[in-house]
Amino acid sequence: MYRKNENDDNINNNKKLPYLHDVLQLFSEMATMSMMNNSITFVQEEFNKSKHAKYFHLHLNMLPEKCSSFDSTRITLLFFAISGLDVLDCLDTIINPNRREEIIGWIYRLQVLPNEQHSNLDACGFLGSTSLNFESEISSDDNLCSYRVSNIALTYSALCTLLILGDDLSRVNKKAVLHGVKALQEKSGSFKCTLADGDCDMRFVFCACAICFILNDWSGMDRACTIAFIMASLGFDGAFGQGPYLESHGGSTYCALASLALMDRMDVTTTKQVRGKHVL
Repeated sequence: MYRKNENDDNINNNKKLPYLHDVLQLFSEMATMSMMNNSITFVQEEFNKSKHAKYFHLHLNMLPEKCSSFDSTRITLLFFAISGLDVLDCLDTIINPNRREEIIGWIYRLQVLPNEQHSNLDACGFLGSTSLNFESEISSDDNLCSYRVSNIALTYSALCTLLILGDDLSRVNKKAVLHGVKALQEKSGSFKCTLADGDCDMRFVFCACAICFILNDWSGMDRACTIAFIMASLGFDGAFGQGPYLESHGGSTYCALASLALMDRMDVTTTKQVRGKHVL
């Protein structure tokens, strides 16, 4: 809180910070003027579909310099570009069949497959880019290459992009991917993003549910435990947080409800349960 220093002669009385009631009065006057001025008009610009399509297409061929920090998660940028073109209904006109196959092939090169000893099953899934996609030449179970570890969000992006491009997922090692997802589930029912220490919240619960739904196999997770985590994250306001006792917001609420919908368990969010969760 601002406090005037009586010993400071350099303080100009005309430059004091305004009191709260002055600020409120200012906002009140601005609101009144806005309502009285009926001449104010709002111009809604037309959505330029072609420019948006060019923007997405640019990111398929050459990433801007400002995206260099996202090099290790390029699959996510690819997902946004491909899905954006698909939403604009111009994917087929911009990407020819040969280019489509090139992109699909690049995505499959990011897949972390089981080694001969099957000692890396926990790490299976998809990487984010080819920047650290070293070929595994591990001959000992104790020397698992730490750079070839999947990420659940990037695996989600990879599978979604393949589907949008019309791939049948026949080259996806589904059993290995599901094993990798299962290895990321915590005792709380939540999921972490990767085997290494990292975030563990509702975002990755959604990714796990989406992956299992896409592969049509729920063996990659304990659904009952996950549902318990989701419902424990329900706040007093009827929305969901990233985890139990955390502030609720739109993003985590979307992830929670989408996860329940994918698991076909929206029945756990009845009006009675939501209203009776907490009392103010």
